[in-house]
Amino acid sequence: MVYKVDNSTSVPVMPTPGAAGTGGWFTPGNPLASIPATRVPADWCNMVQAELLNVISAAGISPDKSKQDQLLTAMRKLGRFKLQGATTLYVTSTGNDTTGDGSVSAPFASVTGAWDYLIKNIDVNGQTVTIQVAEGTYTAGASLTGQPVGATSQLIAIQGNTANPAACSINASVGNGFTANFGAKASIRGFKVTAPQNPADFTSRGCGIAAVNGSFLLFRDMDFGTCSDAHIRCEFGSIIGMNAVAANSAPYSISGNANNHIFVGQASVVNLNGAIITLSGSRAFSVFANSYFGLILSSLNSFIGTVGSTTGQRYVSAWNGVIATNGSGANHFPGSIAGVSQTGGQYN
Repeated sequence: MVYKVDNSTSVPVMPTPGAAGTGGWFTPGNPLASIPATRVPADWCNMVQAELLNVISAAGISPDKSKQDQLLTAMRKLGRFKLQGATTLYVTSTGNDTTGDGSVSAPFASVTGAWDYLIKNIDVNGQTVTIQVAEGTYTAGASLTGQPVGATSQLIAIQGNTANPAACSINASVGNGFTANFGAKASIRGFKVTAPQNPADFTSRGCGIAAVNGSFLLFRDMDFGTCSDAHIRCEFGSIIGMNAVAANSAPYSISGNANNHIFVGQASVVNLNGAIITLSGSRAFSVFANSYFGLILSSLNSFIGTVGSTTGQRYVSAWNGVIATNGSGANHFPGSIAGVSQTGGQYN
């Protein structure tokens, strides 16, 4: 509680402090040794009260007697707060990216809002951070730009509904569902992503999930809906992989069409090892797996569901791009047209 003393003995104007004496420390006293306990003067109490009130005022917070976290909230708003333990930031469709602080009572409105808060205000200090997203439909794609301070090796976990990803939908009205950029590292679980618009921007093409410019994403428990470009796109020295612990252990679904299911280029890697991928309905792709000067790893996994109803070319490896299936054969990927390797591309 940060609040002015308000009992019947208080005064409306702060009295002028007395002259400063020699600084010291409080003591409980010792009657046996004739040492008195330290008196707490009004000057000292007023000073402490004013200091605390000035902190929360600078953060734009009004004093509230019913709250015990106002100073903590103010410190988080005014400077980079170093985490001391595992932390969860909350996102809801009714939240607010301007006034929210990621608490249960003041959630953010978007994953981007939570990520930007981490970037600007938090020193992760090696602690576990989860961005927990409530069920609902979100029309703004998630932009993960840069890696938060103090998150040197661990991934920021972004979680929706892992049991029913469709209940937590990122339906990007423009651009990508998720974009990791400039070294961002995250784990994504429990979302349905659709991105039907293609703004022709190399970092935001209408993809389900995208990693560019040295970024790293792990995913599972996802549902890829309709995307104008690729469900999964990885470029410019980035990595996208499965959050898998064994063969066929990381599930995800494909319920919508796309130009490519996977596109990897410019010295990047997409690793589907360990995935179990369920297709539903009659899915259509120009090319299911497209490696253009990149690497696609696809083994210890399986495609199930309406695989036989999928149309389009199975794969293209070009310009020294490599697709490695560990000898799973030319029909490993779904499709109705045989794959090709060209201009130095390899498939095995």
